[in-house]
Amino acid sequence: GDTCVVESYVYAVGRTSLRTRIRAYRESPRTGERELTTESYFVFVAVDADGNPTPVPELEVAGERCRELRDEALAAEPDEGR
Repeated sequence: GDTCVVESYVYAVGRTSLRTRIRAYRESPRTGERELTTESYFVFVAVDADGNPTPVPELEVAGERCRELRDEALAAEPDEGR
């Protein structure tokens, strides 16, 4: 059987929320062949012990590859509700 490989990263933050891109791949253990099977964008809101939104730290983007991933996610994210 194949292996499921999941890749995710935070690419943007708001005052109390963060936006993530999540991709799942099918990978053959014998050949290493990898195929994208699904991709999603999630928004998470940070909450305190009482369930109230709480501030999140600023996103630090370190390195060229991280900037490329952030820019790619921002360009591709759905604009639902915006």
